[in-house]
Amino acid sequence: MAGWQPQQGATLLMPSGPDGDHLFVVLNDPKIFPNYGSNPQVLLVNLSSVRQSVHFDATCLLQPGCHPFVRVESYVVYRNARIEPESHLLALVEKGVASERRRIRATRLSCRAVSPCRCRATAPLYGSPVFPRSL
Repeated sequence: MAGWQPQQGATLLMPSGPDGDHLFVVLNDPKIFPNYGSNPQVLLVNLSSVRQSVHFDATCLLQPGCHPFVRVESYVVYRNARIEPESHLLALVEKGVASERRRIRATRLSCRAVSPCRCRATAPLYGSPVFPRSL
């Protein structure tokens, strides 16, 4: 959509592996990351549904209704966190590969809080046992 900007709390529905589209959340305003060149970058995480028969990272659980996209209990997939150039995300939106969704308050993703989403933004990153330490 025109006007989408990759800022903290912005969300995109994007293709992600064989399971189809996932909701991705931008965790920071664009900035220069060390060892990632001179262009602004953002850190993205995606959300996935909790499936009781499949192991998942319970660091940040989101309850149904805390965002219009979250219809069942979901979690932040810190294992797949990635740094993307701001320009790349803007191009994906412009080409229609990714589509804008409603923003999510960053406080909903930083976890260990008591709320409809037991989460609040970047505080749990290194608390997650699966967050890539290389990021």
